[in-house]
Amino acid sequence: MSTSNEISQAEQEASFLQQIRESIDVDVEEAPGKSEEDTLDHLTFIQGFCILFVKEASSRPAAEFETMRPRLDLVWQMFIRRATHCGNDTAFHDRLLGLLLWTKEFDSLCRNLHPGKSSEMTWESYGFASSLQASWQETVQTGIVKQQTNLATFSAKALALGVYRESIGVTALWLLREALETDDHYKTTNLLPAAVIWMDHSRHKLFTFSILNKSYQDQANTTLHEPGPLFQGEDTDCPGFSLTRWLFWRRRFQQLSHDADLRVAKEAKKGFMCMINCGRDMGYDVPGEAKFAERLQKAMGEELIRSGKASPAPFSFSTNLSRIRAVLECGLSAADSNLVRPDVAKPLVSIYREYKKDTNFVASWLASTAKACGYPADLLSDPPPLQQPKTSGRPKGKARTGGKKKGKVPAKSVSEPVATHIIAITDFVPLAECISASKTPVIPTPDSFYQAITRVIAVRSSFSEKLNDYGVAPDARSNIKHSYFVGVLVKVHELLKPLVSTTASASSPDPIEVLNRFSGLSVYEPSEAFLNAPEIKRPETTGRDNIIYEAEPQHSLADALAAFWMLLQDLRIIRDQISNVWSEFVTEDFDGSLDPASVAVAANTGIDFARSLIEDMLPIFKDHGGAFAVCEQYFVRVILQRANSGEDLAPWTEEDEKHNFYDVASTCYYYTGTLINNLALLPVRNSVLVLEDDSLGVYDPTSNWEAKTGEEKFADDTILLTELFMEALAIVRHVPDFPIVDEFIRGVKEFHETQKVPFFLIFAAQITLDIHHIIGGYAGTAATSLLKQLSAMAELLQLHDKFHENLTSPHWSSSDAKSLRGSQEVLKWFIDDPLHKAKALVVGRERSGMMESIKKHRLLRRSPVIAGLALYHFRADMYEIGIHVTNAWGSIILPAHLYNAAREEGLTHCLWYDMDFLMFIHGEDEFFVGKRPTDTADYLKRFLLQIGVSASFFTNRRRRTSGTKVNFSDFSRAGARFLKPGAPVSRSFLDRYWMNSGSIEWTPESIEHILSRSQVPERRGGISQAKLKHLRREGADSRHFTAAELLSSLIVAMQAEAEEFAFPYLMMHQLNWQILKAITKGCDDSLRETFGPGYMRHEWQLPFMVGHLLALADGIDGPGDDLILRKAGVAFDLMHDSGAVSAASRYMAQQTGLKFELPDEYKSDYDSQDSEEETDDNEEKVGSEEFDEGDD
Repeated sequence: MSTSNEISQAEQEASFLQQIRESIDVDVEEAPGKSEEDTLDHLTFIQGFCILFVKEASSRPAAEFETMRPRLDLVWQMFIRRATHCGNDTAFHDRLLGLLLWTKEFDSLCRNLHPGKSSEMTWESYGFASSLQASWQETVQTGIVKQQTNLATFSAKALALGVYRESIGVTALWLLREALETDDHYKTTNLLPAAVIWMDHSRHKLFTFSILNKSYQDQANTTLHEPGPLFQGEDTDCPGFSLTRWLFWRRRFQQLSHDADLRVAKEAKKGFMCMINCGRDMGYDVPGEAKFAERLQKAMGEELIRSGKASPAPFSFSTNLSRIRAVLECGLSAADSNLVRPDVAKPLVSIYREYKKDTNFVASWLASTAKACGYPADLLSDPPPLQQPKTSGRPKGKARTGGKKKGKVPAKSVSEPVATHIIAITDFVPLAECISASKTPVIPTPDSFYQAITRVIAVRSSFSEKLNDYGVAPDARSNIKHSYFVGVLVKVHELLKPLVSTTASASSPDPIEVLNRFSGLSVYEPSEAFLNAPEIKRPETTGRDNIIYEAEPQHSLADALAAFWMLLQDLRIIRDQISNVWSEFVTEDFDGSLDPASVAVAANTGIDFARSLIEDMLPIFKDHGGAFAVCEQYFVRVILQRANSGEDLAPWTEEDEKHNFYDVASTCYYYTGTLINNLALLPVRNSVLVLEDDSLGVYDPTSNWEAKTGEEKFADDTILLTELFMEALAIVRHVPDFPIVDEFIRGVKEFHETQKVPFFLIFAAQITLDIHHIIGGYAGTAATSLLKQLSAMAELLQLHDKFHENLTSPHWSSSDAKSLRGSQEVLKWFIDDPLHKAKALVVGRERSGMMESIKKHRLLRRSPVIAGLALYHFRADMYEIGIHVTNAWGSIILPAHLYNAAREEGLTHCLWYDMDFLMFIHGEDEFFVGKRPTDTADYLKRFLLQIGVSASFFTNRRRRTSGTKVNFSDFSRAGARFLKPGAPVSRSFLDRYWMNSGSIEWTPESIEHILSRSQVPERRGGISQAKLKHLRREGADSRHFTAAELLSSLIVAMQAEAEEFAFPYLMMHQLNWQILKAITKGCDDSLRETFGPGYMRHEWQLPFMVGHLLALADGIDGPGDDLILRKAGVAFDLMHDSGAVSAASRYMAQQTGLKFELPDEYKSDYDSQDSEEETDDNEEKVGSEEFDEGDD
């Protein structure tokens, strides 16, 4: 009876624990949408179980401990599961670690209070470390990088704090071995982010273990610490940590930092930088660290002197370490010293930036020249304390302006610190008078100074006149300051005009003439002459003055309005460029070849550019309520200009349908900003986020936009933006792992976090409206086309999964398969519309009928940009998967060798378009390790080099003996040659739109890096390769680009890469596999006769049979036989005649809508017949249409 009771109690406890586990799983899945209060409640929930089970464990004898293990395992899983699914950038990890340490202290307190009942077991033996190790093995198997990085943050911080230091050290050793000591490159790239986090948070602990040769010989599970394949033979005497192993890991990070995949390279650099100074941090001499520090210090110092940006400052490695790390982690070279000194050059031409540079350089030249002419230094107030440059972030203001000076300062043996001095406007005239009156020395006014001050006067006067045209000044005080500044500049101009050389004076127009000829801003607008020039000439400072001078900042409302006026011009250029690109979709001659993904990336990049310009100007608007508050002030003045009376604003404020302010409100973003700010004021609850279709009115995208009244346009915009804003807010709140984040969603997320509407969100909203106004009904078509392409991708993944259902390979791990299936699941999840499902959960069962009236994918229909970015995201995923699959199985490169041999020997008439296309975009060198081979001996040699045989094998004496076999020792350490990812411009955005790692920092280097990687021919409107070369010669500080030319070059480059980026590698893989099967089967007798019946033991070896076939053609023990190549040629002929030579390319064109036409030399009878049938179908369609029209 007692036994049955015990069983019943055990079953009840097991059931209870299982219910708790299921509750934890549900809570973890819902965690991303939880509030801060819910998160704290969960910690309290965990603490409750800790009190219950840890207290019980502290008083149980060791003999009964096994009965406690399931309960303690449950507690540890609460910690680990929560850590795995909680973002590693949140404070929750630290709170969770604090609670874990609390359990140890709580256990100790219980033992102290009840010494007679204390268990012999210790807190360290409660099993946390073993649970953590088991969870790590499970997480690595899933292949989900985000979960790995989350768990790595929790684990590494625990190790750093001394929690289970012995046991967690084994886990760290195991993870680093799995990531850095494996020869599986895909596995390395998958685990690399987690390995870097381990190093980042616990590097000093791991370093200490390595120095002390921490061994784990007594561990029962030796597989956790035994060396990986790449480390075997290095130092296996110590089965654990060692200095040799530490240095090996550091070398691996360094090697991976040169990986072709930019994401891998960037991550590896972080890992290397975490390790390279650990010895110096702890006062221990580690090989390589001192040399690295010395070389880096020298390179940085030399570059600063060489660049001439400033005097070489004393350089201390310890004080500049963080800045050096910033340089290397960003993937820049030592030459990129703009991160070492606070003088980053702005990449984008901005009217306001150019105006500020001119103003500051006028002040700088006046101050430094006047001091050289004897102006008393004590008349200038003492400069502020020396500002140390920031170690991270983007330098602004003074730092940026100081970096643009072009005057080279002579090198000194000991450099001086650089201070920044603000020159008051009241000092301008006295400084100019000092220069004008100076006889010794007499310093002529350079043409560059004269041009700079002329431009400033023209711009300031131009805006001043516009304020007068409005009939109202912002306020008397700011208007006086504004006029006073212009007067000061004119006075300085007149004082120094006699000192301008005759030639310079003749070439420099009077500022009043400039004002009469131009609208002021035109002096900075990107004309053709402006774009072709490397840089607007700036005046150089005089003498050896080592102080940076800047003009006194102007913060009046008039200055803010003038800045907003300049901002509008910059935004107009970006807005027009984006509109021009999207208008191609509705032109009469549009042939469907424009790629929506490329256009969406260009559009969102344009908004990204705009955000950069807006953020630059936020300090100017801050004192006046922010950018939109200044926008409202600007709009009122524009309306007053039109009406000359405040009474005429009544129709607007009273929502009269007769008002006609739409165009001006759209131009300055007033209406869009007002609508977004009103939406932000709504007391939004969950239910408000769900809007039924047409609940706000009916929006007809096919209607004639131009024919609508202002009121009708406002109504349409209100429907569009309200729906889009609510969709984005629902994503931020309920679908945090949504894979697409454009600038609109980013702005809504910022609003959700700060409760402030950023002005770039208003601009992003306006761009969305512009696109709808232009393309009309095409927006819905774009969403339909996207879903069609995504369904085709899902089908390819499903077919591939089925194709490899019974195929295994040592080069294709279980984690590879899981990762591929994970991509398939995410794709299906997206196609099924996760936002629609989230809405259904929000609505609940009571209003479930409401969801039936809401169509799926409203977000994609309302935002063509998000739809295009979704296409880019999943296309990038398919591209990366395809490259990895074909490299792992050798299914493209290796068959190419057989195809080439048959073609070169004239044994096939097949022209394989798909294979030739891939050879063209990747280069023949990747396929043949050099030029394409042309004879039988070279066919085999190139194949062997391709699969990794060392070049020394072919010069070795034993190779002269016929029939010599290749041994394992003949393979090079570099391994086989694989296809390297192409599409360089498209792949430059992987971090941003595939990995969703944040925005791109648009520096001159990053822009040039993206554009210079494109090998497309020069196009009208873009940046020519000649200009890029010219800019490189000029140096980083002289590089400037307009948003228009950047977007133009970007769209041309990405459009040129669209076919390559969308190429169905998985389909090509399957097709090639079938071809190889047929050829091998046809040559089976010859292969058996030469290599025996076991010549191919496993199907994964199929691509390597190409080597057997080429060896037979070359001759094993005698002369070669072309019979094998003849049989292969017959198979290729059949493929050509069936039209399969272009199957992958045609499939790509069919799914994407990209224009594709097979060249005549590749066509077969099959293609001609197919073309004729297509023509007949078109003729029937046209005839039918004509008949219908006539019948009407």
